[in-house]
Amino acid sequence: MRFIHTADIHIGASPSRRLFKTRDTYLKRLNECEDAFFRVLEHAVTEHYEAILVAGDWFDHPRVARSTLKRLEDAITQANLPVVVILGNHDAFAHEARFAVLDHPLVHVLTKDNPTLTLGEVTFIGQATHAFDLDQLHTHLENTSSTYKVVLLHGDVQNNKDEHYLTSLTKLKKLSADYVALGHIHQHAFVAPNIAYSGNLEPHDPSETGEKGFISVDLAKKVFTFVPFSLREVRHETMDFQDEDHAQMASAWLQHVVEADRQRHLYRLILTGTKGLEETSLERLEARLDDAFYAYELRDERRPNIDHAALLKNYQNTIIATLLEADDGDDDEALALALEALLETEETR
Repeated sequence: MRFIHTADIHIGASPSRRLFKTRDTYLKRLNECEDAFFRVLEHAVTEHYEAILVAGDWFDHPRVARSTLKRLEDAITQANLPVVVILGNHDAFAHEARFAVLDHPLVHVLTKDNPTLTLGEVTFIGQATHAFDLDQLHTHLENTSSTYKVVLLHGDVQNNKDEHYLTSLTKLKKLSADYVALGHIHQHAFVAPNIAYSGNLEPHDPSETGEKGFISVDLAKKVFTFVPFSLREVRHETMDFQDEDHAQMASAWLQHVVEADRQRHLYRLILTGTKGLEETSLERLEARLDDAFYAYELRDERRPNIDHAALLKNYQNTIIATLLEADDGDDDEALALALEALLETEETR
């Protein structure tokens, strides 16, 4: 059997608004994120996959629009492919009447009461995040005589401080499963040759960097392949500046990031280095970048360039000198803000 492993689709979620400078651009991106699973359905049909797995967090919240849920039902009917689902920490509410799509004849939700599903030579065994039980998993696997066994789980298996930690990877590797489909972590990763997080289909947040997509699974050939599928990526770029003005910084960014990427991907532009005391706003830099980038945010990590010696010499016997003499060096940003206000006061005298 060949199937697609997805997770963390979060239907109903909104991408981070702060990246978008116009409402129109934001709404178009909202549509792209909502359409991601529908594109996967179409791809599965075109490429002759036999099933789609959703390893938790299919939905983001209990207020998903009824029109979206109806569209999902219709798309699954048209695709005519089984969709095997477990509930994650975000969609544990999905038993509500609004989510009638979970009762669709092609949608199979694996629950504590009905944890297994057999399709041909494959038995799928799934547990929702809140119902994880390692001993029961071993029991179900031992009692299954199918040629292939696939486990679906949603939670963390690497960080035991995560609120939704399930078990250790060492213990998970001992399962007698041909493939373990994981959800919860939004970055795709093979944590073992046959154990993988698919990651999410489209980035929703500026922190979600890297390629997004799904995992293509061919059980007979034992081939598990990540397939990049997102329309856009989140990329972080860092540049160091030493007191340059907004025009120089804008020019540097436009040379650093090629136009084709600027107009397609979502960026976090990180400024490092130093800045002058008088530079309190990035609005003029943003005005130079807004038309050049599809979507972006600026993160200013520059240190204030405070010339203590010059300031002490020029402002002897003033509150500015007193402030500098008392400075312990713990918070340059706070010192810079205080100095800026005091210097402005001095200039108006």
